[in-house]
Amino acid sequence: MARSFSYNSMDMSQIPHTQQALNTHAGSSPAARLMLLFRGRRLLLTLVVLLGAAAMVGLGFWQLDRRDQKRERNALIRQRMAEPPLRVTGPVDDPVLLAYRPAIVAGTFDYEHEVVLRTRTREGRAGVRLLTPLHISGTEHSVLVDRGWIPYEEGEPEARSVYRETGSVELHGLLHPSQTRPSSFAPADPPLGPDRPRLDEWFRADVTRIQEQTPYPLLPFYVEQSAASGENGPPWRDGQVTLSEGPHLSYAIQWFSFAVVLLAGYVARATRPGVRPDNQ
Repeated sequence: MARSFSYNSMDMSQIPHTQQALNTHAGSSPAARLMLLFRGRRLLLTLVVLLGAAAMVGLGFWQLDRRDQKRERNALIRQRMAEPPLRVTGPVDDPVLLAYRPAIVAGTFDYEHEVVLRTRTREGRAGVRLLTPLHISGTEHSVLVDRGWIPYEEGEPEARSVYRETGSVELHGLLHPSQTRPSSFAPADPPLGPDRPRLDEWFRADVTRIQEQTPYPLLPFYVEQSAASGENGPPWRDGQVTLSEGPHLSYAIQWFSFAVVLLAGYVARATRPGVRPDNQ
């Protein structure tokens, strides 16, 4: 006689639970679960996370390098500002090497070819800076002088004429190389042409560009005039140079923190007990 077979007669405890088997396969120790991050479909995601963390760490070190560069630049500026004033009488070999060097220059201003530097603020107030050619005494050379800040509403030629100084002057200041457009994202001064032979407002002290509308040669640098003793009023000549290190250290700490959070969060979630490695 054929023997009947019934599933009810089986001991169901002998059938392993699927999830229990997977957990056993995955291992119970943290080290074993950590190794699963480099197997199967999990490997690609792990590599992406590692690359992302490496990029963040790289950005952090890049910010630290930027801070070191700023420190070196600040040290160089302090060294140059401590040097004795240079009397400006004509061209120099390399204007860049004289940046922030104290200077003395004497001559007469040419207000007919004066321009202003736009979008300059002082204590939260909009204004412009006066940029005026100075014919250097005893020479055939001329140099642009940043004479200071005035309110925006006084920036038109007629309004700013009240700030003219007559006769010969001798002034102290700091030398600066000609400014250029720092990037393609920075605002650009429009080109000169038959329909625009002259600009009165400029974004930067670009001596090369301003030379195009000036009928006599200009030295390839300009002087930022310092305030005379007891001087208090427009044009405002602060003459202060800010030598901060900038936010580079805090940015570096942020990038390092992002990398730690990314790695720690990924490992903690992917290696917790009971997680199937191929479905994350």
